[in-house]
Amino acid sequence: MAALLTGAVITDQFVLEQSSWLPLALLVVAAVIARARWSRTEAVVGTLLRR
Repeated sequence: MAALLTGAVITDQFVLEQSSWLPLALLVVAAVIARARWSRTEAVVGTLLRR
């Protein structure tokens, strides 16, 4: 999600030459959610790697 939104910010800014506040705001929200769920993500990845 972060890579997609980063691409959207770059595209809006340099290709379309318009304001990129919406994808930037969504990128911040996605980053906050990802950081808050990081321990759960590590647990799932650890479980999958043990199989």
